[in-house]
Amino acid sequence: MPGNDWLSDRETWLSALTWLGLLLAAAGCYRRRYRVAAAGVVCLAAGWGVPPEMRKAAFVETRLDELRPTFQFQEWHYRHMRAPQHVVWRKMRSHWLIGSALRAGFRIAEEAEGCELVLAKQVFPPAEAYMNILLEPTNRGTTVVSTETRVYAESAWAAHRFAVYWRVIYPGSAALRMALLWAMEAK
Repeated sequence: MPGNDWLSDRETWLSALTWLGLLLAAAGCYRRRYRVAAAGVVCLAAGWGVPPEMRKAAFVETRLDELRPTFQFQEWHYRHMRAPQHVVWRKMRSHWLIGSALRAGFRIAEEAEGCELVLAKQVFPPAEAYMNILLEPTNRGTTVVSTETRVYAESAWAAHRFAVYWRVIYPGSAALRMALLWAMEAK
């Protein structure tokens, strides 16, 4: 599993810098504070200008690691569920967000019944996104549910193009993943 420290994730900081730039530029222009607007443009340029780095899964532990071991973008969230793995699997498979993802163009790339579901979608040709939902039982009869998203772009140009998009949508994407986990827990 990836580390829990989201503050050490480079893309999180670049996304925050991008949003700070958008807010400063908009506020500066609206209030005619052109130095603030200029600072916003500098933040935007920095957030959008930093090229994404290639990463590789350290170990092959999941179907996602096998299908998409290299990637430039990653997002990971988890939650402990007070239910056995088979109950959580049933909740997850019947959740509306899974159906929504399938209707939005994701396809089931791999499914290990009761354990892991991997969805895939072409997002920006030539870039492909993979998202998994992984269930891991604990020795206390509970289940750790994690969701990870990885995006791989085949060229530097595609990676840079996707980076601009990712750094803007990242907060919303993270909110959707956390909502999925919270909704599964509440069911």
